[in-house]
Amino acid sequence: ADGSAIPSSVVAKRMVVNATGIGQVEFKARAYPGAMRSVTGSMTTAASLTVGTGVNWCATVRDANGFAVDSATITYTMGGTTMGTMVGQLGGTTCLTATSTTAGTYGLGVDVTAPIRPYQGTLAPIVWPVTTSAGTVTLTPGPVISLTKVSGDAQTGTRGNALTNPIRVKVTDQYGNAVSGTSVSFVILSGGGTLDR
Repeated sequence: ADGSAIPSSVVAKRMVVNATGIGQVEFKARAYPGAMRSVTGSMTTAASLTVGTGVNWCATVRDANGFAVDSATITYTMGGTTMGTMVGQLGGTTCLTATSTTAGTYGLGVDVTAPIRPYQGTLAPIVWPVTTSAGTVTLTPGPVISLTKVSGDAQTGTRGNALTNPIRVKVTDQYGNAVSGTSVSFVILSGGGTLDR
């Protein structure tokens, strides 16, 4: 009755008016947040993780008064690739955990489109969909588990001359990501020859 805003955390409101000896009447109201006005993204895990580890990031949608807006459609991206789509939760913040097995640095994004139900508001809504950043994560290779030949095998050459193709190997983790800084040794077991490093 005093014109105060109805908190967005309580969507339905009831009020009863009593009159002694007469009875009571009940009033009901339903309040929704205003038109969506802002989207913020945030990452809740470390900025550097090992491949295969879950990366968690969130989107928060609010109206012009800062009240949470639920039921918006939120698409989560990692390095431009869609990792999942969810409908916003009560409280306005919705999070997703996803994993990648490819090492590298990725931008985390959230794309938000209009909510399922029509929210009202005196301010015109901003243009949707909205894309915003939730941070950047670097995924580093896991432990070394594989050593494979890259080049130089089964060559034919002339004695006293260098072989045409260099002898190269690749050290990788379980997902095939190259692991730098690993010490490898090249040893001639038979046939003679020398190594030029």
